[in-house]
Amino acid sequence: FGVGTIISFSPRSKMAIEGISYHINEDEWFTDRLNLLNKLQVSTSWKATEKVSMFAGASWNVVVADNRDKEGHPVESSIAPWTTWEKTSGSTDVSMYPGVSAGFRF
Repeated sequence: FGVGTIISFSPRSKMAIEGISYHINEDEWFTDRLNLLNKLQVSTSWKATEKVSMFAGASWNVVVADNRDKEGHPVESSIAPWTTWEKTSGSTDVSMYPGVSAGFRF
């Protein structure tokens, strides 16, 4: 789920601000284990032609996960490629890291 808004600067340029939360199923088709990727992202877009636009932006990512299996053994997560901050409280791990995105829309 997520919420966001788009702010138009001109007919060709816009800025998007979004807050998004994903439930991630790692190595399983479905799991009810807590495993969330939360993102706050800001991006700008520029309309190059009538049908093509370019975008680029930054995000702050927060992973909140119960990284233990049913027997209580630690489970390695591959969501966060690297972290700038980590904290464990009980069986819940919180990791934070910045990110970037860029691309084309057709």
